[in-house]
Amino acid sequence: MAVFFKEKLTKIQWLAVALALAGVCAEIVRTGEISWATFWVCLTYPIYYTMRRAQGVRAVTGLFLDAILIAPFCLVYLLMYDMATVHLVLQDGWLLIKVAGLGVVSILALQSHLEANRLLPVSLFGLIGYLEPALLFVLAVTVLGGVFTWDMLTSYGLIWAGILCLIGQGVFAMRKSKLA
Repeated sequence: MAVFFKEKLTKIQWLAVALALAGVCAEIVRTGEISWATFWVCLTYPIYYTMRRAQGVRAVTGLFLDAILIAPFCLVYLLMYDMATVHLVLQDGWLLIKVAGLGVVSILALQSHLEANRLLPVSLFGLIGYLEPALLFVLAVTVLGGVFTWDMLTSYGLIWAGILCLIGQGVFAMRKSKLA
């Protein structure tokens, strides 16, 4: 997508792309499959973020419009297929507070993500997108008791190496601008 916006990747960013791509491919080879949800996100998110950037819509406005468009479908789904959960949440005040809190945290996170899409160069925004799943992996293993096997180290190690390239480039650029 960076090409679409006439941005050029630096050599370090190309290295980060290559490392991330190698990591993703290694994980596909390791597991022997690809999640359809992951595949769908890989195909649709770049289109979504490109459209958002091209329209220049602020995060809050765009998020509000997105919510208005998707809310009726979510409500119909809940009412048709998951009434037990709706009743459970509505009957338990503490659970209702947790769901509302999760909604607020999710909105703030998504708003920050969309604002970053608007403000950062496309190339950097796209590459930083690998940071979230890598951090979720660490959280899953360290806090949630997820399973870590040594064969995962290759794929996640390559992705982390790509992320470290971006961090290193950012630190170098920041120091360079302070010296100038």
